[in-house]
Amino acid sequence: MAGESERRLQELVDGLPDQVEGWRRGDAEFYGPDDLYRYINGGAELFIAYQFTSVVSQPYVDVNDDEIRLDVFDMGAPSSAFGVFSHSRESVDRFVAPDAESEYAGGLLHFWKGRYYGSALAYPETETKKAMIRELARRITDRIEGDCRWPDVVAILPVTDLVPDSIRYFRHRAWINDFHHFADENLLNIGADTEVAMARVRTEAGEAPPAVLVAIRYPSAATAAEATAQFTQALLPGTADGLRQESDDTWLGCLHSDDIVVIVAEAPDRKTAKGLLEACERSRDHVRRGGHDDE
Repeated sequence: MAGESERRLQELVDGLPDQVEGWRRGDAEFYGPDDLYRYINGGAELFIAYQFTSVVSQPYVDVNDDEIRLDVFDMGAPSSAFGVFSHSRESVDRFVAPDAESEYAGGLLHFWKGRYYGSALAYPETETKKAMIRELARRITDRIEGDCRWPDVVAILPVTDLVPDSIRYFRHRAWINDFHHFADENLLNIGADTEVAMARVRTEAGEAPPAVLVAIRYPSAATAAEATAQFTQALLPGTADGLRQESDDTWLGCLHSDDIVVIVAEAPDRKTAKGLLEACERSRDHVRRGGHDDE
């Protein structure tokens, strides 16, 4: 698997030019899950959590030995590539190409397409460096098959009122508390066999901060029911409808149906919390009728 992944990555960087605006292409370096720590000090855990296969790091060096590196990760699946991209981006643009999602700001570029996630740093930023990393990324995405279709579980979240670019997608318990602290324990049994989509959502309650929505798809209805029971017992004890007012007067709620669990937090009132859960249930039914699996 790793050998085939490296071969595909080598083919991608082989399409890059030997020189760009005085910058000379150097030797590509490859890393896998076992040695990524040697290359990314302190940041390897993110890619390992998304179960990446391998990465190629392609350097370009100028006459002053200044270096720019383009990293391309084979994430194994489009959902994982989207997950890594969604983890830290604050906006989405088409800086690289119309068929690739990206974010460029201050010399730092992130992008994804198909099963691949890429990044490049051109700091301090100059117009030459900016144009260069854009061209390199464009050449990479032109050679990638696939598109930027989001994972199905994301479609359970009601699109209309979502805070732009707040969607996160993951399969690891580490990020469930990013928007709202639920618990230190893994009450929802989030692991490699679960898919989680999370976002902030605007409500109609005046100037109230956005609520938080979490949609989780489990491998079976039984495992979803088990997680729901555990979550409810810990955070929603004694509730008849799965809704509870918190100490800060916001509302927490949970809805379970088949293999899907939906959580709402920081809703301004009971009506809003219930409405958001019901909106997710309607979206889920739509996904069931006409959804697809990107893997």
